[in-house]
Amino acid sequence: MNNEKIEGVGTVHEGEYNDIIIDGMGKLKGTVTAKKVLVSGAFRSKGSLVAEEVNIDGIGRIFRNIKTDKLVVDGMLKIRRAEVNADSVYCEGLLSSTGSICADDININGYCTVRKMMGDSVTINNDSSGVNKLVKKLRFVSFLYFGRKINIEYCLVDRIDCTRLVANGLKAKVVHTENARLGSNCRIDRLYCDGPMVIDPSCKIKKVITKNEITEFNQKGSSDMADVTVKKILDLYKNSTINEEEAEMMLSSVYRTNLQVLGQGDTNTNTDTPWIEDGKLRIVAFLGKRLLKKGDAGQYKLEVKYEGEALAVESQGNLTCGDISGNASAGGSISGKDIGGNVSCGGSISCKDIGGSVLAGGSISRI
Repeated sequence: MNNEKIEGVGTVHEGEYNDIIIDGMGKLKGTVTAKKVLVSGAFRSKGSLVAEEVNIDGIGRIFRNIKTDKLVVDGMLKIRRAEVNADSVYCEGLLSSTGSICADDININGYCTVRKMMGDSVTINNDSSGVNKLVKKLRFVSFLYFGRKINIEYCLVDRIDCTRLVANGLKAKVVHTENARLGSNCRIDRLYCDGPMVIDPSCKIKKVITKNEITEFNQKGSSDMADVTVKKILDLYKNSTINEEEAEMMLSSVYRTNLQVLGQGDTNTNTDTPWIEDGKLRIVAFLGKRLLKKGDAGQYKLEVKYEGEALAVESQGNLTCGDISGNASAGGSISGKDIGGNVSCGGSISCKDIGGSVLAGGSISRI
């Protein structure tokens, strides 16, 4: 295989190469396979690219799919209407994508504005030190050039599906994860998490949704997905065994949440209450036949006192309780003893010890 190096203006045509080095202005036409693609100038690809490593240290514009073991972005990379399938993605510059980025390991330490991320481990740290001045100049015309808006304060991602998420300065619409550690300045509309959560007080999350059990996913009359992990689904997608729509459906199944939170009934129960048989103690109130839910006017005036141990407790009003081995949530405040799981409430929290994560609308104190 030959090497290709462009120092002025040139074109890389369809074929197999060893190394492709772009120091000037280079174009790619047709399907290209290479060991390494190194860009320190300006690069435009209108052909599919398959490489062991792609390194963008300059400016890259991609309009066809990329499949690579390692994608490194130290400069600026714009991806339009295309997908990235990689083992690892590292960005310390600016990454913009109107398609999806799928990788086992995604690590962002710069800016990103991405429609969809799917990965086993996703780490996002919005770092304004690298390309801050350039982004400030570009942000007014960023949508015209990058196809998506750029925000200096946040990394923007519409949807994230992953096993483990660590983030600072993330703004996302929907996040599905099994393990979340959210640091400073995160804004998330809906967070679906089935495992441990550590959330910084500066984060603003509109809705946190947890799941009690994995439900079955049946598609085309087959496939019991109860034991499928996120990584397995990503592998199927990367290997083209399933398409993007099928991957989304399978991931949504893995993170299908408590039906009460979603406001839907459960067809497997013999009652007309909107939750499954999971052993959780629920303390609720009805106005006539209407079930009062979190956010309903007047519900915080409800005061519930519960003595004794419980697996998990959920109350629509204020909650005073004993020991709880699992999770506890309330529409108002929570006052109790030891809580072994996660605690979330709309008001203040006052208890002895908390074994999981904490999300409160008011103050947190230990008795």
